[in-house]
Amino acid sequence: MARIVPPRLTLVVPILFAPQGAPPAKVSVAPVFEYRFVSRLEVLGEVEAIREVALGVEVEGLIEHVAVDEGERVEAGQALLRLNTDIRKIRLRRAEAELELARQQLEEYKAGNREEDVRVARAFVAEAVARKDEADEQLARVMGLHKTEVASEKALTAARAVARQAAAALQRYQAELDRVVAGPRAEIVARAQQSVAVESAKHAEIADEIAKSSLKAPFAGAVTKRMVEVGGYLQRGASTFTLVQMDPIRVVLAVPELSIARVRVGAEVEITVDALPGETLVGKVEAVVPEAEKGARTFPVKVKLANSKFRLLPGMAARAKLALDDKKVLAIPSDAIVQTAVGNLVYVVRDGKAVRVPLPSIKTDGDVIEAPKGLAKGDKVVTRGNEQLFPGRPVIVLEDSGDKNPGDGR
Repeated sequence: MARIVPPRLTLVVPILFAPQGAPPAKVSVAPVFEYRFVSRLEVLGEVEAIREVALGVEVEGLIEHVAVDEGERVEAGQALLRLNTDIRKIRLRRAEAELELARQQLEEYKAGNREEDVRVARAFVAEAVARKDEADEQLARVMGLHKTEVASEKALTAARAVARQAAAALQRYQAELDRVVAGPRAEIVARAQQSVAVESAKHAEIADEIAKSSLKAPFAGAVTKRMVEVGGYLQRGASTFTLVQMDPIRVVLAVPELSIARVRVGAEVEITVDALPGETLVGKVEAVVPEAEKGARTFPVKVKLANSKFRLLPGMAARAKLALDDKKVLAIPSDAIVQTAVGNLVYVVRDGKAVRVPLPSIKTDGDVIEAPKGLAKGDKVVTRGNEQLFPGRPVIVLEDSGDKNPGDGR
C-alpha cells in the first residue's frame, strides 16, 4: 500500500469571512500533474534454487576418483568424478587399427591396379594369342590332310578341340586384362567406403564413452548431496550428486488473490531475510504463475535475485514489498496541504485569488499526494505562503514550479 505519512503542516484557524481590504498574499505555486502511485504489498515468501538436478552417469563403470564433496561450490564444466577407462582405451586402440585398415583398403581400391598387374595380364593375353594361332594353324593343316585322307577323322576332331580351348583361354585372359585395366567396380569401392564409415562409428562410440567416463557439472552451483564413493560400480543412469544453482537465485512469493491482477512482470521487489539483518535486496518479478496454491488462495510470484556470494540459501524465509501496478491519477506536492481545525485542505489560485479545496483523505508517495476532487491538470496549487490564505484573498505568485513535475512513482 502507499505510505501515509504526516506532511510538514502548519495549523491554521480557518477564516470563514475575508477581511475587507486585505493586501495580496505573496505565494509560490505548483501545477497539478499526472502521477502513477506505486502501492507496495507486503507478502511472505521462500528462497528456492532456480535449478536443482540429480546428476547421473551416461556410461557404466568402476569409480576411480571423486573430486568434490557436499557443500562445495563448482563451476560449469568442472569434473566431479571419473570412471576407470582402461578397458575402453584398449578397445579404442583396436578400433583405431581397424579403421586405419579399412581406410587403406579404400585407398587401394580408389587407386586402381598397379602397373605390374597390368603387365602380367597383358603377358597372359599375348601367350593366349600365340597358343590360339598355333592351334588354328594345326587345325588348318589337319583339315588339309583329312581331305586327302591322310589324316583320320579322329585327328581332325582333336585339332578342332585344341583350337576351341585356345580361343576360350584367349577370351578368359582378355577379360582379366580388361578388368585389371578398368580397376575395381563401383560397388566394390562403395562397400569399402561403407566399411570405413562403420569402423569410424565404432571408434567414435568408444571415444564418446571415454569422454563420458568423466562426469562434469552442467552449470555453476553447489553440491548438496553426494551418493558415490571411490571403488563403487555405477550402472548407466545411476545418481551421483545433487547440484543446485545458487546464482542467480529465486524467491517465490505468495500473493493474495485480490492483488494478483496488479502484479506485473518486471515490477521491483524489495526483499529482506533474517539471515541478513538490516539489508534490503532488490529484485524484479520474473514470472507470475497463473495457478493458485490449493486451499490458500494465493498465487506464486517468482522474483530473481543476484547471489554471487551464496548468501541466500534455498529454504530461507523471506519478506517482500512488492510494487503493484496502479493507474495514473492527478497529484500535487505535499507542501500544498494546509491543516486546519476543520480538516485538511489545499488552496488553488484562480483569477488571481485563493480558492479553498477540501482534502478529506491523503494518499502519499514520498513528497507527492493524490489531488483532491475539484482540481484539474494544470491548476496551480499554493505550496508556500498558504498558511496566510483565506478564501477569496488576492495572491501574488512569486514562484511557479511548473517545470518540476516529479513524474511517476518508483
